[in-house]
Amino acid sequence: MRKRESEFDPKLLKTVMTLPFAQFIWVVELATAEDWATGQISARAVLDATASLREVKPFWLFHSRTKALIFDRKTVGAHTSGIRALAL
Repeated sequence: MRKRESEFDPKLLKTVMTLPFAQFIWVVELATAEDWATGQISARAVLDATASLREVKPFWLFHSRTKALIFDRKTVGAHTSGIRALAL
């Protein structure tokens, strides 16, 4: 995404630091051929590595350079999705 982690959007960092993560997570990074050639990525996903097959939403975050989807797993239920968007 960016050359140094300190260059992440402050709104994204603030949001990530308030999410209740599991002890073990998967971080998946996606890249186009052009991004890969320059050592960059196009998007990132953070998933719960300990989630069972019954888990409704086993992820916390998807983000690109300009947008993020945040999944607040504490609020997922019958009346709320727990998903919110964040412009970066």
